[in-house]
Amino acid sequence: MTIPMIRIWKRRPGRRSYKGSHKSIDPGETRNCGSLGQQRVGRARNGYRAFILTSLSSEAQNGSMRPDFIPADPGYAERVRASFDAQPMMSTLGVSITDLGPGWIDLEFDHHEDFTQQHGFKHAGAIATALDSACGYAAFSLMPAEAAVLTVEYKINLLRPAEAERYVASAAVIKSGRTLTICTGTVAPAGSNSETIAMMTATLMTLIGTDIKH
Repeated sequence: MTIPMIRIWKRRPGRRSYKGSHKSIDPGETRNCGSLGQQRVGRARNGYRAFILTSLSSEAQNGSMRPDFIPADPGYAERVRASFDAQPMMSTLGVSITDLGPGWIDLEFDHHEDFTQQHGFKHAGAIATALDSACGYAAFSLMPAEAAVLTVEYKINLLRPAEAERYVASAAVIKSGRTLTICTGTVAPAGSNSETIAMMTATLMTLIGTDIKH
């Protein structure tokens, strides 16, 4: 399964290798990306190469990935909790924050029969809503105090039916930019060594100087 995140690196003049932040990489090479997963060198034109994230590490899949970021706002935790609590949707679905840090967050919610589909599984809409919120607040934790956050887009992969008693939605920032932030998130049954039910990649926008409340 290919995760839709791409990084562009430029070729060194007169050489086949491609210069990145640490070393040169030959076309076709697969490289480890620490706690995130692996990247593969793709094809491109005009001296550029696309590095495509092709697999997620076990840490990224089970929600234990904890990125090392310094928040722009020292009071980010209180700001995230206050914004989260202002969402009627999260209250309706019974989703709550269990843990958070700079660039990551964990949410939990029960398998309530009011939010199941025709086979009794947790509805994909409820799963996606929780993951969208997790990715949004992981991104929001790194934004300035005066910023608001909105989702630009997301992609979700539903890996297996959701039929646990309780779930954990975990999200972490992959890339934090001035305007756009890229996050990844997973949903799994609560408890250790649980198989991932769903995965999401999301793009969030930082909004400053608008009438939108944060």
